[in-house]
Amino acid sequence: MYKIKLIDSKNKKEDRIIELFESIKKWLYSEELNYLVNLYGGNIDKRKSFEENIEYLSNFLEVWNFRGRINGLKERFNISYDVDQVIENNKDNVIKAIKHLDMIDGSIPSNIPEYILVLGGARTSNFKRPGYTRYIVDKLNLSNINVVALSTLRPISDVERDNLYTSDIVYEYDALSRGLELSFDIKDYNEIIGENENINFKSYIRKYIDKYNGNNIYSISAPSSNPNYRANTRDTFDFFLDKFEIKKNTSLLLVTSQIYSNYQFLKFVDLALEYDLNLECCGYSMDKSNMSINNYLQEIKSTVDATKVLFDKYKKILNEEEYEDFIIEKKAR
Repeated sequence: MYKIKLIDSKNKKEDRIIELFESIKKWLYSEELNYLVNLYGGNIDKRKSFEENIEYLSNFLEVWNFRGRINGLKERFNISYDVDQVIENNKDNVIKAIKHLDMIDGSIPSNIPEYILVLGGARTSNFKRPGYTRYIVDKLNLSNINVVALSTLRPISDVERDNLYTSDIVYEYDALSRGLELSFDIKDYNEIIGENENINFKSYIRKYIDKYNGNNIYSISAPSSNPNYRANTRDTFDFFLDKFEIKKNTSLLLVTSQIYSNYQFLKFVDLALEYDLNLECCGYSMDKSNMSINNYLQEIKSTVDATKVLFDKYKKILNEEEYEDFIIEKKAR
């Protein structure tokens, strides 16, 4: 199993970045990913530099950009489900490869978090992710930590509704809050509303009065950083860091669906690096989900794209001379 990891925040930032990319390389250069790429006529060439392979894959994997194939719709639940015969003919091996890429089997954290951040999503994920959070809390017997659901005022679509949500659930924030309430058996709360004429700038911070086994439960909806668009997941993380005054070396756990764990980890990991935080990401098992293979291929592409963004950001630290010196020193330890 190839799990992308970040070493402890007490290490130097440069060492954390290099070790992070060592972890990513194991995932990116795995036989399983190359097998999937080969099926579509591509190839990951280890003789080339990491930067060259990232650039190559970022372009080549447009073949897995299923989100853009239906009238330009961007939401993940609107992707194309047309699967070609190559995948159908190799379905068992494809699923086995996806499992090794850490996208199917559920996971739990290796360290005790101080904050569990439940990420908002679509359809049933707004109930399953809080439910899985309670499973983690119970399994690890966690107490005196904070569970914070992060969401936005993304309207629940008609496609999503399909008897999943009652009429009073209008936004993702409503759905994720309801998921928390059902999962942790809580109800009453105090709420601070950041009013604004522009709904994209509106915010909510809800603290539940009842605790769960000594753990504080919150649900927050972030304002957008752009007046013309609703908040995105990055905005929710920035809002959380600001409002909860997170200190250095704090341990954070993201809870999502396992299919998105690598991608969402990489989307947030630079903030963990910049603020000297510990970060892990776990997700509930996708074994019995109705996800198509296209969903998994789409998220592999998303993970590669997130890696490219990270590489471009930390390229100076990862230049060949420094990188080679680090590896030689590491082997000598």
